[in-house]
Amino acid sequence: MKKNDTPSKLIKQFAYNEAKAIVAVFLFLYCAAIYFIIADWHGELAAVKFDTYLISLLGDYQRWDRSMGPAWLVPFLRDITVLGGITTTVVILLLGSLILYMKNKIRTLSTFIVPIIGGAAITYLAKFYFATMAESVNLFDLLSVRSHGFPSGHAIMSVSIFLTIGVLFSRTQRRRTVRVIVMNSAVFLVLLIGASRVLLGAHQPTEVFAGWSLGLSWVSLCWLVEWYLSSKVFPYKMPFSKTHEG
Repeated sequence: MKKNDTPSKLIKQFAYNEAKAIVAVFLFLYCAAIYFIIADWHGELAAVKFDTYLISLLGDYQRWDRSMGPAWLVPFLRDITVLGGITTTVVILLLGSLILYMKNKIRTLSTFIVPIIGGAAITYLAKFYFATMAESVNLFDLLSVRSHGFPSGHAIMSVSIFLTIGVLFSRTQRRRTVRVIVMNSAVFLVLLIGASRVLLGAHQPTEVFAGWSLGLSWVSLCWLVEWYLSSKVFPYKMPFSKTHEG
């Protein structure tokens, strides 16, 4: 305990951290339920009609790249969609791990690695379980896809990578405004990557929704485990607090 830490301040901090744990539990259960509902719904006539309706809102999708949006939009979407791909994942994982290791931030390193590697493993297992080739392959003739369609791996990995980075980076910021901007930027990027998968015809909307749900459920579980380890196994470190290793 620091000298300037009063009992009331510690109580407020404890209540704040407990509230975060409750939010993590809610997100885990809620998103897991959403994923299993979509998974059970996937392939049925109602799901097909729902996807068809959402895609029909794009207009003449057979000529989407020429009939909607400015000329730079499709190349822009192609650049955005690779942010959730395997190459970007490996590069971010290696560079981030190297930087954290060199700064001797071992706890932060584990918090960074586990959600990303776990997200990749969950993506593989989920796709292997459903083992359905992407129904939306070349739907708009804008992007070639040769992988299992359900759920969207880009959606899962974008959540696992960018929300994790957003949380870890926001913890280093003192100003609330900066933390809000960082997290909102991470969420916006996740949404943008998912939208690019649909707009480029790589996935059906429900496949992206399922990817987001599964990814957020996994990341919430990681946050919950971190809270438990911080408060129960390592009680000297307040949960969800800023890290000061090294």
